[in-house]
Amino acid sequence: MTSCCAPAVTSGTESGPRPAAGRRHLGAAVGAARASALGLEKVLVTCDDANLASAQVIMKADGVLEDVRPGGLRLTRRYWITL
Repeated sequence: MTSCCAPAVTSGTESGPRPAAGRRHLGAAVGAARASALGLEKVLVTCDDANLASAQVIMKADGVLEDVRPGGLRLTRRYWITL
């Protein structure tokens, strides 16, 4: 069972892969490995609503869209991935 306070794995420049690693989907692989190492069964992954490339990567990793929420000045897509 997962904890309600488990760290979120996010996609984006603030906590994702460095810009030079873009288009290689390293953030998703690293995030999944870290989450598995922590014993998590499920992770919440977010991306900007306008970032369709990240949304596609998350969906290819079996991400299930929970909702789209306002996050400051932008909308944020929230996906759950079962590991």
